[in-house]
Amino acid sequence: MEPAVLRRHRHAHRPRRHLVLPGHADRAQADGQAVLDDHAPRLAKAKSLGADVVEAPAGLMMEPPGLFPIVIDAAATDASILLAFRATEPNGVCQRMYGDFAETTPVPLRHMYGVGITLRVSRVNVRADLPDCVAHVAAGHYHPEHVITRRVRFDDAHEAIGDPTIRVAFVRDGIA
Repeated sequence: MEPAVLRRHRHAHRPRRHLVLPGHADRAQADGQAVLDDHAPRLAKAKSLGADVVEAPAGLMMEPPGLFPIVIDAAATDASILLAFRATEPNGVCQRMYGDFAETTPVPLRHMYGVGITLRVSRVNVRADLPDCVAHVAAGHYHPEHVITRRVRFDDAHEAIGDPTIRVAFVRDGIA
Protein backbone atom coordinates (compact mmCIF):
# COMPACT_ATOMS: atom_id res chain seq x y z
CA MET A 1 0.00 0.00 0.00
CA GLU A 2 1.18 3.54 -0.71
CA PRO A 3 0.34 6.73 1.23
CA ALA A 4 -2.55 9.10 0.97
CA VAL A 5 -2.19 12.83 0.65
CA LEU A 6 -4.44 15.63 1.84
CA ARG A 7 -3.98 19.01 0.19
CA ARG A 8 -5.33 22.30 1.46
CA HIS A 9 -6.05 25.02 -1.09
CA ARG A 10 -7.89 28.33 -1.04
CA HIS A 11 -10.95 28.49 -3.23
CA ALA A 12 -14.10 30.57 -2.85
CA HIS A 13 -12.81 32.00 0.46
CA ARG A 14 -12.55 28.66 2.22
CA PRO A 15 -9.74 26.15 2.65
CA ARG A 16 -9.85 23.33 0.10
CA ARG A 17 -8.36 20.01 1.09
CA HIS A 18 -7.58 17.15 -1.21
CA LEU A 19 -7.11 13.59 -0.02
CA VAL A 20 -4.90 11.14 -1.88
CA LEU A 21 -5.44 7.67 -0.52
CA PRO A 22 -2.34 5.57 -0.42
CA GLY A 23 -0.42 7.51 -2.97
CA HIS A 24 2.93 9.21 -2.82
CA ALA A 25 5.01 10.91 -0.12
CA ASP A 26 6.43 13.10 -2.89
CA ARG A 27 3.05 14.81 -3.19
CA ALA A 28 3.62 16.19 0.33
CA GLN A 29 5.78 19.01 -1.01
CA ALA A 30 2.71 21.09 -1.84
CA ASP A 31 1.60 23.53 0.83
CA GLY A 32 -0.67 22.18 3.54
CA GLN A 33 -0.75 18.51 2.62
CA ALA A 34 -1.27 15.56 4.89
CA VAL A 35 -0.39 11.99 4.03
CA LEU A 36 -2.39 8.92 5.05
CA ASP A 37 -0.41 5.68 4.94
CA ASP A 38 0.42 2.49 6.85
CA HIS A 39 4.09 2.62 5.76
CA ALA A 40 6.29 4.32 8.39
CA PRO A 41 9.15 5.37 6.05
CA ARG A 42 6.76 7.14 3.66
CA LEU A 43 5.01 8.85 6.58
CA ALA A 44 8.40 10.01 7.92
CA LYS A 45 9.38 11.36 4.49
CA ALA A 46 6.07 13.19 4.12
CA LYS A 47 6.44 14.68 7.60
CA SER A 48 9.98 15.83 6.77
CA LEU A 49 8.54 17.65 3.75
CA GLY A 50 6.07 19.51 5.95
CA ALA A 51 2.96 17.37 5.57
CA ASP A 52 0.52 16.44 8.30
CA VAL A 53 0.44 12.66 8.55
CA VAL A 54 -2.35 10.24 9.36
CA GLU A 55 -1.30 6.69 10.21
CA ALA A 56 -3.68 4.17 8.65
CA PRO A 57 -4.18 0.55 9.65
CA ALA A 58 -3.03 -2.12 7.22
CA GLY A 59 -5.61 -2.66 4.50
CA LEU A 60 -7.20 0.78 4.99
CA MET A 61 -10.04 -0.64 7.07
CA MET A 62 -10.93 2.64 8.74
CA GLU A 63 -13.33 5.52 8.77
CA PRO A 64 -12.32 8.40 6.48
CA PRO A 65 -10.30 11.15 8.22
CA GLY A 66 -12.84 13.71 6.98
CA LEU A 67 -14.64 14.79 3.82
CA PHE A 68 -12.72 16.30 0.90
CA PRO A 69 -13.74 17.94 -2.39
CA ILE A 70 -11.15 15.92 -4.33
CA VAL A 71 -10.03 12.44 -3.33
CA ILE A 72 -7.35 10.60 -5.28
CA ASP A 73 -7.10 6.83 -4.86
CA ALA A 74 -3.52 5.86 -5.61
CA ALA A 75 -3.57 2.39 -4.05
CA ALA A 76 -5.93 0.74 -6.55
CA THR A 77 -7.37 -1.77 -4.10
CA ASP A 78 -10.99 -2.57 -3.36
CA ALA A 79 -10.57 -1.15 0.17
CA SER A 80 -8.92 2.06 -1.06
CA ILE A 81 -11.62 2.90 -3.62
CA LEU A 82 -14.37 2.32 -1.04
CA LEU A 83 -12.56 4.53 1.49
CA ALA A 84 -12.03 7.15 -1.22
CA PHE A 85 -15.75 7.27 -1.98
CA ARG A 86 -16.62 7.60 1.73
CA ALA A 87 -14.10 10.47 2.04
CA THR A 88 -15.45 12.46 -0.92
CA GLU A 89 -17.71 15.36 0.05
CA PRO A 90 -21.04 15.99 -1.69
CA ASN A 91 -20.52 16.97 -5.34
CA GLY A 92 -16.84 16.08 -5.02
CA VAL A 93 -14.50 14.30 -7.41
CA CYS A 94 -12.84 10.94 -6.87
CA GLN A 95 -9.87 10.24 -9.16
CA ARG A 96 -8.44 6.75 -9.47
CA MET A 97 -4.69 7.08 -10.17
CA TYR A 98 -4.54 3.94 -12.28
CA GLY A 99 -6.72 1.05 -13.22
CA ASP A 100 -7.06 -2.11 -11.25
CA PHE A 101 -5.48 -5.30 -12.49
CA ALA A 102 -8.62 -7.27 -11.71
CA GLU A 103 -11.32 -7.77 -14.31
CA THR A 104 -13.88 -5.84 -12.24
CA THR A 105 -13.80 -3.37 -9.33
CA PRO A 106 -16.63 -2.83 -6.84
CA VAL A 107 -18.11 0.63 -7.32
CA PRO A 108 -20.94 1.71 -4.98
CA LEU A 109 -23.01 3.54 -7.57
CA ARG A 110 -25.95 4.15 -5.23
CA HIS A 111 -23.69 5.94 -2.71
CA MET A 112 -21.96 7.90 -5.49
CA TYR A 113 -25.29 8.98 -6.96
CA GLY A 114 -26.71 9.95 -3.58
CA VAL A 115 -23.67 12.06 -2.66
CA GLY A 116 -23.08 13.36 -6.18
CA ILE A 117 -19.55 11.98 -6.65
CA THR A 118 -17.84 12.23 -10.03
CA LEU A 119 -15.42 9.34 -10.65
CA ARG A 120 -12.49 9.91 -12.99
CA VAL A 121 -10.34 7.05 -14.21
CA SER A 122 -7.75 7.92 -16.80
CA ARG A 123 -4.09 8.14 -17.60
CA VAL A 124 -2.26 11.35 -16.94
CA ASN A 125 -1.35 13.34 -20.03
CA VAL A 126 2.21 14.00 -18.83
CA ARG A 127 3.39 15.66 -22.02
CA ALA A 128 0.74 18.38 -21.70
CA ASP A 129 1.82 19.33 -18.16
CA LEU A 130 5.57 18.73 -18.46
CA PRO A 131 6.61 22.30 -19.44
CA ASP A 132 4.81 23.78 -16.41
CA CYS A 133 6.21 21.07 -14.14
CA VAL A 134 9.78 21.67 -15.34
CA ALA A 135 9.28 25.43 -14.86
CA HIS A 136 8.25 24.84 -11.23
CA VAL A 137 11.30 22.65 -10.63
CA ALA A 138 13.59 25.23 -12.25
CA ALA A 139 12.03 28.00 -10.13
CA GLY A 140 12.59 25.99 -6.94
CA HIS A 141 8.89 25.47 -6.16
CA TYR A 142 9.15 21.68 -6.32
CA HIS A 143 12.13 19.54 -5.28
CA PRO A 144 11.95 16.02 -6.71
CA GLU A 145 15.42 15.30 -5.34
CA HIS A 146 13.93 15.30 -1.82
CA VAL A 147 11.82 12.23 -2.53
CA ILE A 148 14.08 10.17 -4.79
CA THR A 149 15.27 7.32 -2.60
CA ARG A 150 17.04 5.27 -5.26
CA ARG A 151 18.61 6.02 -8.65
CA VAL A 152 18.84 3.16 -11.13
CA ARG A 153 20.35 2.95 -14.62
CA PHE A 154 17.81 2.30 -17.40
CA ASP A 155 19.62 -0.96 -18.14
CA ASP A 156 18.76 -2.16 -14.61
CA ALA A 157 15.17 -0.90 -14.56
CA HIS A 158 13.70 -4.40 -14.90
CA GLU A 159 15.30 -5.35 -11.55
CA ALA A 160 14.28 -2.17 -9.70
CA ILE A 161 10.75 -1.56 -10.98
CA GLY A 162 9.19 -3.48 -8.08
CA ASP A 163 11.32 -1.80 -5.40
CA PRO A 164 9.05 -0.82 -2.49
CA THR A 165 11.08 2.32 -1.78
CA ILE A 166 9.39 5.73 -1.95
CA ARG A 167 10.56 6.87 -5.39
CA VAL A 168 12.88 5.18 -7.86
CA ALA A 169 14.43 7.43 -10.52
CA PHE A 170 15.57 5.78 -13.75
CA VAL A 171 18.55 7.61 -15.25
CA ARG A 172 20.50 7.29 -18.47
CA ASP A 173 24.26 6.82 -18.44
CA GLY A 174 26.03 10.16 -18.27
CA ILE A 175 23.21 11.92 -16.39
CA ALA A 176 23.65 12.52 -12.67
